[in-house]
Amino acid sequence: MRAKRTSRPKVLLAWDIEDPAPAALAAVRRLIEGGAKAEAVYVASPAFNAMTEWDRRTLRAAWREKLRKQGVTLKFAEGGVIPRLVTYIKEKRPDLVVLGTKSSGWIESILLGSVAKTVRRRSSAPVLVVPAGKKA
Repeated sequence: MRAKRTSRPKVLLAWDIEDPAPAALAAVRRLIEGGAKAEAVYVASPAFNAMTEWDRRTLRAAWREKLRKQGVTLKFAEGGVIPRLVTYIKEKRPDLVVLGTKSSGWIESILLGSVAKTVRRRSSAPVLVVPAGKKA
């Protein structure tokens, strides 16, 4: 027999500043409305790290505010995107991970792979993959 859950489910959003982010954030927002507690993590990309410190601080503040308004706390992590996300998932132990993905053709997916596909395969938690422009 399964024990009854007494705490709010934990959702982890892998935050991305590209097109997939709005659709994934909308999915997390619906989960929050259903009672979930949400946190987002952004793993710094080389482009982000190449910015000036002032630009990075400005973006961090803007992202934190945008997500705060949606009921999501934002954390920042350093390292390779896939290994750091997989480690973060193991450390935080969310009930669900939400990832946005770019819509791409099957050939592109086979040849290039994707962060969402790899994280989904390696994650210790279930992963909801939300294509850009789609509703979960």
